Amino acid sequence: MIDDEKLINSETREYKTFCGKILIFDISDGACLKFGFKADTKIHTPVGRATVIGVHVGSTNCDCSICTNSRFVKQLWFHVDDDPGASYWSNCECPEDFEAAGFRELNKD
Repeated sequence: MIDDEKLINSETREYKTFCGKILIFDISDGACLKFGFKADTKIHTPVGRATVIGVHVGSTNCDCSICTNSRFVKQLWFHVDDDPGASYWSNCECPEDFEAAGFRELNKD
């Protein structure tokens, strides 16, 4: 289990966002692999190492700059190491977008 999470069932978790809101995320392969990664995968992002949290669908009910662009849209969220919670990249909507932006799975040692 990742810090700041509550596993609801095998395909759903609650997780804290960057601004402290608790959202529900779909962690199923069916949802996450549409973006090119599985939940809990360690990856490299443009701002450093992160863990894939899952897919959030719908409003965040938050007006902070991190959450505002996510309203009513499916997004793959990540927890960047040392950040206070999960966030997402609004310009990445498919595996090709993530690859072009420099996202990649970290080598498994």
